[in-house]
Amino acid sequence: MKRIRCSKLLLFSFLAILGCWQSSQAQDVVQGYSLMGLIVDSVNGKPLALATLYLLDDDDNPFKASVSDAEGKFLISGLNKQKYALFIQSLGYHPKKIHIDLSAPDNAQALNIQSVAMTPMSINLKEAVVVAHRLLVKQELGGISYDTQADPESKSSNLLEIMRKIPYLSTDGDGNILLKGNSSFRILINGKPSSMMERNPKEGLRSIPASTIVRVEVITSPPPKYEAEGLGGIINIVTAKRISNGYNGSVNLYERFPVGGPGIGTSLAFKEGKFAFSGYAGGNIYHTPDYSNSLDRQTLTTSPQTLLQSGQRQIDNKSAYVGAELSWDMDSINLISGQINFNGSDSETNFTQSSALNAETETLEEYNLRNDINYFGNGMDAALNFQHSFRKNKSKLLTFSYRFFQYHNNHKNALDFTRRLNFDQPNFRQANGENFAENTAQVDYVHPSKTMKIEMGAKAIWRDNASNFQYDAFNTSANAFENVPAFSNTYHYLQDVYAFYNSYTLMGQKWGLLGGFRVEQTNTRANFTSTNTQVKQDFFNVIPSIMFNYSLSEGNSLNFGFVQRIRRPSIARINPYVDRANPNLQTTGNPDLIPVVLSDIQFGYGHSKKISLNMGLGYSFFNKLDLRIYNFDPSSNITSVTFANVGKGSRIGLDLNLNCPLSEKNEFQP
Repeated sequence: MKRIRCSKLLLFSFLAILGCWQSSQAQDVVQGYSLMGLIVDSVNGKPLALATLYLLDDDDNPFKASVSDAEGKFLISGLNKQKYALFIQSLGYHPKKIHIDLSAPDNAQALNIQSVAMTPMSINLKEAVVVAHRLLVKQELGGISYDTQADPESKSSNLLEIMRKIPYLSTDGDGNILLKGNSSFRILINGKPSSMMERNPKEGLRSIPASTIVRVEVITSPPPKYEAEGLGGIINIVTAKRISNGYNGSVNLYERFPVGGPGIGTSLAFKEGKFAFSGYAGGNIYHTPDYSNSLDRQTLTTSPQTLLQSGQRQIDNKSAYVGAELSWDMDSINLISGQINFNGSDSETNFTQSSALNAETETLEEYNLRNDINYFGNGMDAALNFQHSFRKNKSKLLTFSYRFFQYHNNHKNALDFTRRLNFDQPNFRQANGENFAENTAQVDYVHPSKTMKIEMGAKAIWRDNASNFQYDAFNTSANAFENVPAFSNTYHYLQDVYAFYNSYTLMGQKWGLLGGFRVEQTNTRANFTSTNTQVKQDFFNVIPSIMFNYSLSEGNSLNFGFVQRIRRPSIARINPYVDRANPNLQTTGNPDLIPVVLSDIQFGYGHSKKISLNMGLGYSFFNKLDLRIYNFDPSSNITSVTFANVGKGSRIGLDLNLNCPLSEKNEFQP
């Protein structure tokens, strides 16, 4: 981290941004002790809007922030019965510091300090420096939060590169993100699914500059309000930045070599009265150098055989995205917001492979393969939300949401064989066009009280997926490629999910407890035309959740979570079509697969000082995991791969993250 000087004109820190929403609820009933008042001009007595307020602890460190509303009023809630210092500043006025004693016997639970008069300045503002330690990783109820703005490498890295550093996250050999070593998880943007992350998550993450992201939340124990899909949990990417009236924007350019390429990311946000807008766009070109792969299969029979395959692969990718969000405060209790996003990517891959099937003394089969692969896809999603708060308690919220997203993927490859020996597979071409559409409607209700927060909601998802896969083989007689219906594959896949959730959150001074459940009914209908197979599956799941967080002294905290997660069988795993892209290793799906249910227990410890330490210990157990099943046919020398619910087991995982500044100069100043 590095030191950054900033003037009083820019002291709207991240804490103040988070406090904006709280200050707008100036008349709410709140938990714990609270402080309220009015900020006015000492000369004319007029209220001062957008005055920044910091509540300081005994060491004069800011730990809560707020902003006065349009009427000059403010409210800071959730306080303990103790002494504080209130620091107030506003553009063009002398700052003021007031000492508050909530522990006084004659003070009520809500202390109103009436009006605070701010004296106008008649001289230019001088530079001020506020020093604080900004933590990269924070323990939260149900997981951790990684502050990308506190990571100096975010200025020159894309989001995929930064996510490799985040606790619980890693990447495989192809650069795909893993959560606790698991590839089954959900990626959300601002708490909502994204067509970019559903269609091609690796390229989507690679195209986003990390500097445009506020934080990344890794939710290892998701609460009931989130869908139960995804064994590993949820990654939530937060891009939204609340601003007061005015404008801000950014442009980020970067270059990567020899691996990678150039990229750009831009963002713009403004707020004027009741209207707010934010937009963002970006793109990148990514070059992957040649890398090798190999396969060694040995058949231990009376006539031993060895299959040796080795190859090289080179990939070039281009991707881009653009999106916008708009909100309108109809009045003090009703808010309408909407989002729309577009994304696209283009990838070219060149793959070569040498294959040899050997017996003890002779070569039975041999060929060289060249495969030119082209992948192009685009997607979009749009959402409309209506939020209603209640006049007596504006923290009580009722939200209605509708969302639509779709994507199209076109995948083509051309396979040519040379140096043939006892190999009669013709050259062939494959083309697959996939279309996906999803409609989601949901209602959510949040009911806070002094001792508990209740959340409940219902959600309906309608998914429609279709694919048209065509296989054309080269006919030497006609000297042309001709379609082979037996090797082609078409299907239409419908999935409906209906869910209800309910959770209860209790918050103490040093602890938080959340418990609840989610029920999901899944109805699946699929028609695999090429194999004349129809699939009808209905599943009902009850998903419990419980989470606990406790703050110890000296910046230490403990976390505990127990959840269940499910993974519904994907289309690729239930499709009975036989994929013959590798002539010696053919894959087919199993229409009788059922969802996998995983039970997960997580323990977490966090130490937040100049040296920060985060540790996560997890234990998972599961039954009926859908595993790959390999069968070798000696008569054809072909290995067939399918899937079956035969897996049973458990696993233990440990994740450690340590952040240590090298000197006192490595302090962050908001």
